[in-house]
Amino acid sequence: MISVHQEATAHLDRALAMIRDHGCKPGRRDQSGDARFDAFRSSWECGPRIGDVGKSGLWRAKFIPGALEKIRQLKLTRERYNLAFRIEVDGGVGPENVADLVRSGAEILVAGTSIFHTPDPAEAVRAMKQMAGGALAQRA
Repeated sequence: MISVHQEATAHLDRALAMIRDHGCKPGRRDQSGDARFDAFRSSWECGPRIGDVGKSGLWRAKFIPGALEKIRQLKLTRERYNLAFRIEVDGGVGPENVADLVRSGAEILVAGTSIFHTPDPAEAVRAMKQMAGGALAQRA
């Protein structure tokens, strides 16, 4: 999947079509994390939206704890209106919050510093995947 920030292009529909034409699944990132239906309805025809709710916009950012409630609200909105977007969290994702993020409804976790700034990045990924798997089982 390749996701595009909606602010990055004046022709989002073209960018998403190009991604699709090259055999990838397109996604549209929304950094607002706005859980109101109007935010989705206004441009749903442009492709699935990925609600990027945890990001503060800074490299090595700290996770914003209020994002957990936004994730829950996005999940409820998706269910209520039978939408198909996936919820992504990018920013401050690490072992201390992976389980909470997944239990809240996050499906895509972007972790950089918490993996690449460890002595064993492969082990860091394995550990976080294990935590996410356990939380997913609890969510089901």
